[in-house]
Amino acid sequence: MDVPSATWQGSVERFIGNIDPVSRTLGVVVAVNQPYKDIQPGIKPPLIKGLYVSVKLSGDSQNLIVLPRETVHGDEVYVVNDNELERIKVQGYALGDVYFVESGLTDGAQVVTNDLFPAAPGMLLASSTDQASQTKIDNWVGEHQ
Repeated sequence: MDVPSATWQGSVERFIGNIDPVSRTLGVVVAVNQPYKDIQPGIKPPLIKGLYVSVKLSGDSQNLIVLPRETVHGDEVYVVNDNELERIKVQGYALGDVYFVESGLTDGAQVVTNDLFPAAPGMLLASSTDQASQTKIDNWVGEHQ
């Protein structure tokens, strides 16, 4: 039996819970204006609350800086500036093991990836490349493009 497909335009209202690490799925609530518009029996049924549907999400791309989640301390990131520690306030959001910086950090900043205690602004640092963190981020980005 060939089942006809029907489409509706909607918008994301909110996400539910966290990403499931096994299935890599996330609950989403989508709102559809006028779900009863253009009903055609047998062709386009009404869209009623609670139905399972397939959703195609689209949106504009964003330029974000991706960091390991553990490098963000509250709303701050530690960076190396002229071999000294500097604390930078950032805005963004975490998703799993990564943190997306929307503002506050410039591209190319040297982010401190190991745990510093105490982390005092101005303390002298010897910087080096953290290849493990870089590989982790590169792999995550590669999987999600």
